[in-house]
Amino acid sequence: MVDTQASTAASRAADRATLDLLDADISRLETQLQILRDKRAAVHARLSTFIYPIQTLPTEIINEIFEAFVPAYPQCPPLLGHESPTNLTVVCRRWREIAVANPRLWRSICLDIVRPKISELDKLLESILGEGKSWLERSQPLSLSVVLRCGNESAPEVTLGQMNALDLLLQHCARWQFASLELPRADPNHPTRNGDPLWAPEIQAPVLVSLRIISRAADMEDHLLESRLKAPLLRTFHGRTRDDDVYLALLEQQWGTITSLRLDDVPASFALQALRKAPALTHCQLNFHGQGAGADHERAQLDCLQTLTLDSRNAASALLILDLLIAPSLKKLAIQEHFFADAQDLRRILTSWTALTSLECLWILTSAQRLESESGVVEEYRKLFPEILVIEGGDEEKHKSLWEPDVGDEHWDAGWIRDPWM
Repeated sequence: MVDTQASTAASRAADRATLDLLDADISRLETQLQILRDKRAAVHARLSTFIYPIQTLPTEIINEIFEAFVPAYPQCPPLLGHESPTNLTVVCRRWREIAVANPRLWRSICLDIVRPKISELDKLLESILGEGKSWLERSQPLSLSVVLRCGNESAPEVTLGQMNALDLLLQHCARWQFASLELPRADPNHPTRNGDPLWAPEIQAPVLVSLRIISRAADMEDHLLESRLKAPLLRTFHGRTRDDDVYLALLEQQWGTITSLRLDDVPASFALQALRKAPALTHCQLNFHGQGAGADHERAQLDCLQTLTLDSRNAASALLILDLLIAPSLKKLAIQEHFFADAQDLRRILTSWTALTSLECLWILTSAQRLESESGVVEEYRKLFPEILVIEGGDEEKHKSLWEPDVGDEHWDAGWIRDPWM
């Protein structure tokens, strides 16, 4: 604020004295400020010479840390978000270079296209397919674990995106080692790729060991019926399709190599055909849906079978198969209680299978309500089968929690799929 009082000789002298004092204070403070700036620069210099331990780690060690960050192969991390290797590419330039150059981080790929919001569809599909292409390129030349989830969508916009995702994965089928495909509904307006069938006449998968195919659309299965899978290393197969002939056609050359088999919603007559074609079968789960057509009296000889689960909500659906198995090496059996009349009838069945001498564990699939309301249900079986070491009972959920394989279980292989079977 400017002093408006009249200037006098005395006031001017006082102002000059004040300026001298202010200049002295400013000079003193500037000296102190420079001292602080010098100290600050020295601290910066010391920090700039310090190398954090993580910056001294060799690339090989950082790669090991990165690989421990993502789920163990063949489990699939998400394309984006928690546990995704893409997180490692945004920390710093060196980390990005190391992560992108490590194919092991990108070899497990899950394309999840289930119930997307139509308002975000274009952006979502572009993002999923773009990331999928990047991962497939970065994972070269390693074998792959691939998962495609399509749900039960039927909107043309969604279906086309799912078909493109399936197409993308099929282009790399020669590198598939683990494959779980939930097939889309075929779009009648886009059934082909560049004039060629979506499914090649021969699907070459030389390193494939585990395959899961779930289908809810007959139109997609029509394409599969014309294809043949060539996978000499295939050991595990899980399928659920509307047309059971898909299995016979697609796996025409592979039945002899399969050791673990799960078929859902199959008629007993078809299950028998499949079992006869798979002499090396060691572990098998069959969920029946009806008997199927035609009389069949040829037995299925399964000398290697060790684990068998027979399930269905329909008691009559399994009658055809119960007297036509031979399984002399069977160790674990889970069977629906309504498939047989009583414990004595079950003993007759197991005797016809020549399985009583080898069986170590028997699980009676029955309702929890029956076990609670009728005491001694399991004890009755224990008395009639003293040669079997472990006899338990319970519903399907309890059985799954105890019997279905953990991730990486070498006896089933198919347990690597993280999401529920159905």
